[in-house]
Amino acid sequence: MANHAVLLYRQTCPRCRFLSRTAVVLSGRGIRRVPNDTLEAAELYERHGEVVGKLAVLHRGRLHTGRRVFAVGALAIAGAWLARLPLVRRLVA
Repeated sequence: MANHAVLLYRQTCPRCRFLSRTAVVLSGRGIRRVPNDTLEAAELYERHGEVVGKLAVLHRGRLHTGRRVFAVGALAIAGAWLARLPLVRRLVA
């Protein structure tokens, strides 16, 4: 979970499912989808009660909701793509 952004989404919403699936594909699996009715989501909601039922992204230890989800999601996608570049991997290692 430390290397992936976690996207909490409402599984009963077709648009939420589509957008979350699109984010995962664009990130090359750099974002992990978690339906909001799972045990993992319940544990996150327990720690962050103010976001229960909302679209949220947990990225680098911070929880983002609202319009910030799209900005953080874009950053997570860009980070996942950059991490796959051979030059970046050599610089980080």
